[in-house]
Amino acid sequence: MNPNVRTTNKSNGVRLISDTTAVTGNFSVVESLDAATKFHTLAGNQSNVANTTSGSAYAFPVGTSIEGNFTEIKLHAGAVLAYLK
Repeated sequence: MNPNVRTTNKSNGVRLISDTTAVTGNFSVVESLDAATKFHTLAGNQSNVANTTSGSAYAFPVGTSIEGNFTEIKLHAGAVLAYLK
């Protein structure tokens, strides 16, 4: 199986998040659109991906996709596409 091939159904829609306002929903994939993307909150079944302190939050490269079950996304910086379940 190719790890770069997603099996997620993306036909349910997508939401662009490009500010620091918390966004709630039911998301299956979060994809970074900006080299400076840092997560304040990424609530769901992932751990150690987000940090409430911008200086210690990991910067996700453009094109990085995180798959899981997400219910809240809040950024420190950058932009992401959040695919709806």
